[in-house]
Amino acid sequence: MPQLYISLSPEQPITYYKLTRVELGDASEVAEAWTFQKKDGTNYTVSRDAHGISCECPDFVFRHKDEQGLCCKHAAALLDPKIKLMQPAR
Repeated sequence: MPQLYISLSPEQPITYYKLTRVELGDASEVAEAWTFQKKDGTNYTVSRDAHGISCECPDFVFRHKDEQGLCCKHAAALLDPKIKLMQPAR
């Protein structure tokens, strides 16, 4: 799959992320995962499993981890129907 470059916050200064699908082994409990990489090399991985979506970014870890239905901008971008990369858990 080719790498994608996206901007998550059109109303803020543009930060582009290189978006790469994470290859998962057959034994993984994770259904799918993507890595967001900023130009400075910072990486955040967003994954989906039977429990929902999670992200490694500080916003998700410190603000949204225990709040059902809320997520960070990285997870929200993957769920955005215009981007069509990750499907919501059923």
